[in-house]
Amino acid sequence: MIKNGEIIMRGSHREILSNMNGKVYTIRVNDESQLEEIRRKYKVVNLQHGMDFTELRIVSDEVINDENAKVAEAKFEDVYMFYFDLENTKEV
Repeated sequence: MIKNGEIIMRGSHREILSNMNGKVYTIRVNDESQLEEIRRKYKVVNLQHGMDFTELRIVSDEVINDENAKVAEAKFEDVYMFYFDLENTKEV
């Protein structure tokens, strides 16, 4: 993986994903106020809206101590979002 012209990670897809073990979480919330609080605290990389809930996908180097947080299996999108600063992205 290359960032700013420098190699920041090498390995097979399995090795790269295993480096993300314990760094990807999902939290399901029912209240919009919870949503904003979590977005301020963590790097939210995806939102899935259900009928009466929103599930947030989070990448974090720190353990998330929230009773609703569940460790999730990492995907390559998570790796990318974890290592690259995406402050300039816009929500549609």
